[in-house]
Amino acid sequence: QQKRRSSSEERRNQVSSAESRVREILDQQAHLCRELRQGLEVELGKALDLWSAPEQEIEETIYGLQIAFRSGDLAEVGAAIARAAGSGLPVCHTAAQEKLSRLRREDDLEGLWQGL
Repeated sequence: QQKRRSSSEERRNQVSSAESRVREILDQQAHLCRELRQGLEVELGKALDLWSAPEQEIEETIYGLQIAFRSGDLAEVGAAIARAAGSGLPVCHTAAQEKLSRLRREDDLEGLWQGL
């Protein structure tokens, strides 16, 4: 009986420790995704600074990017960036695509950790 109790308590401690570690990793992953999202926004700002397009086109592009970012959906963000690039936004002169690719990978990892 005593042995069973200590074994059960040991398992609970192991599970608690594992849950704590997963929460810690998830917090780190969420922090990394926030940093990457901010970095992507900076890179898009650089592209906007390089772009010499009519003011209305720039404003419409900025609005489309803002809506996509607010959605939180990286597929929408990617589509908005692709539309902006198609309109002439020089994202190829920045690290925007690289940041978006990395953000997608890290966001997928965050989703995996949330599932645990």
